[in-house]
Amino acid sequence: MGISVHSRWGPPLEQYVFRYDKSSVRNREVLEDDIMSSARQCMQSITTISKEADDIVFDSLAKKVTLEMLRCLFLLSHSGHGMLYLAQPSLVHGCIKLMKTVKKDGVVSPFGYEYGYLCFNVAKMALGVCLIEKFNRQNICTLMERVWCNYQTKDNPSILTELLSEIFLNETATFSPGESRCDWIFGWSDPPAHGGHSGLIVAESDALDLMNVLWNDRKAFLKSLSSTYTPGVLIMNLPIWQRMLRNGLQRELPVPPQVPLLGPFLDLSWRFALVAKPGDYGLILPMGIAAMYHLGKLTTSAVDAEDSRAIIRAYIEGIPIIKNTLLYHQAGIGAYPHLPRFIVHNILPGTEDLFPTFIKTLLGRMWEMVLWEDVFGMIPPIAFISGGLDDLL
Repeated sequence: MGISVHSRWGPPLEQYVFRYDKSSVRNREVLEDDIMSSARQCMQSITTISKEADDIVFDSLAKKVTLEMLRCLFLLSHSGHGMLYLAQPSLVHGCIKLMKTVKKDGVVSPFGYEYGYLCFNVAKMALGVCLIEKFNRQNICTLMERVWCNYQTKDNPSILTELLSEIFLNETATFSPGESRCDWIFGWSDPPAHGGHSGLIVAESDALDLMNVLWNDRKAFLKSLSSTYTPGVLIMNLPIWQRMLRNGLQRELPVPPQVPLLGPFLDLSWRFALVAKPGDYGLILPMGIAAMYHLGKLTTSAVDAEDSRAIIRAYIEGIPIIKNTLLYHQAGIGAYPHLPRFIVHNILPGTEDLFPTFIKTLLGRMWEMVLWEDVFGMIPPIAFISGGLDDLL
C-alpha cells in the first residue's frame, strides 16, 4: 500500500517526482495575478517565520505557508523577472527552517514530501540570486540579460548556476586547488576591496543545519533528485563546502572530531555530484578536489540496500553529456576518477546484480577519460586507469 498524500505536506516522494520533469522548470514570460499574489504572500510569510525564535510561535506561523503557496513561489522563480523577487536572505533561512518541519514517521525528511522538495528549491534559487548580487550588484543586470536571451531554450536555475559558477571561479582563480575559500560572500568575513556589501546572506549555523538535514535524509535526497529534473542543486552545497573549508577541511580534523562533520560532508559531496545537471558543472571540479583529499576517510554511509542500489544506478547513469566538451570533461575529471571509491564503500548485500554493469561502466569511463586530450594537464592519463583499478581491487 502506497503512502497517502499528507494534508499539509502534500504528495509523498513516490508521487511528486513525476510532477517535476523538464517541463516543470520551463520559463514563463508572465504569471497570472492570482499566482503572483500567492507567491508574494508566501515570501512575506517565510520572511516572518525566518525571524521567529519561539518554537511554538514558529510552528503556528509555519502552518500558514501552504503547499499551494510554495508551488506559486516555485512558478515565480521560473518567470521572466521572477528571480529578482528572491534576492532576500530571509528566504534562505526561512526555507531551511521549514525543511526541518517536514517529517515522515516522526523523523525529519524534507524530501519525503513535495513541501520539503519545494522549500529546498526556493532556498536554492534565493541563495543563488543573493550570492550573485553579493559579489557585485551589477551581476543582477547580467543575470537578467541572460534570462531574456535564453529563456526559450534554457531554464532559470541553469542560467543562474552557470553565472554563479563563472563568478565564483573567477574570484577563486588565484587560490591554491584545495583552498577555494570564499566565505565572505555569505557574510562570514569582511569582503575584499572589490567585493560587495558586508550583509549576512546565510549564517554558519544555517549551513550546519542544512548539512545535518540533508545528511539525515540522504536516501530520500538522492532518490528525489535522481528522479526529478532539478538543476542548480550544487548551489546548496556551496555554504556547506565553504563552512567545512572555514573549519579546517584541508587540515587534519581533531581526533576524535567534536562533531561527525567529515563523514556527512564527504557523503553529501558525492551525492551532489551524482545528481548534478549541466548548469552545475562549473562547481563540480573545485568541490570534487576538496572531497578528493579525504577519499581515504570514506566510510559506508548507504542507509540500506535500496539506497546502495540508488547510488550505484546514479553512477551508471552518469552526468549528462553536453555540447561544451571542455566543461563536461572538467566536470568529469572532478567526479569520475573519485566516485568509484565512494560507490565501492557503499556496496551492500542485495546489489550483486548491478556489479557487471557497474564494472563495465567504470572501465568504459576510464578509457573515455584517457582520450580527453583537453584536460591532460589536470590529471595524467595513466592516473585514470590506475585510480579505477585501485578502487576495484
